[in-house]
Amino acid sequence: MSSHQCCLRGTLELRPNVDDQAVAHALGPLLDCRGKTYEKEVLEGAIDRTDAQTLHLSIDFWCTGGGYRIDEIDAAVESLGALVADGGYLELVDYDTGDTDAAITPYFVGETLRDRNLACVQYGLFQAEQWLTHRSEI
Repeated sequence: MSSHQCCLRGTLELRPNVDDQAVAHALGPLLDCRGKTYEKEVLEGAIDRTDAQTLHLSIDFWCTGGGYRIDEIDAAVESLGALVADGGYLELVDYDTGDTDAAITPYFVGETLRDRNLACVQYGLFQAEQWLTHRSEI
């Protein structure tokens, strides 16, 4: 299986008082297995705390493709679930796939199943809004 250039991206609203150490711990296994560090990704702007409660991720790495589940991302999403305020989503974007249906894999973040399901609905609504906006411009 070939390697693909990918990016884990998204913005999450964190609970009050979540510090960088908690975020670093949640992302640690993903960063470690990709040869990255939290500190370096912060310096490069791939991890950005735009304010105390907003976490923006845009972490580039090589993987086996966006259509596949990656254990380290699953673990990071589960750990981030305890840190988010209500729920949210991240996207794994595969820049190298020829299959546009597999180019983006959403990951739903939340502490409870309800939070993750709500994030899934919000993601679906966002996707529909983007599609409808694009269709109206044609």
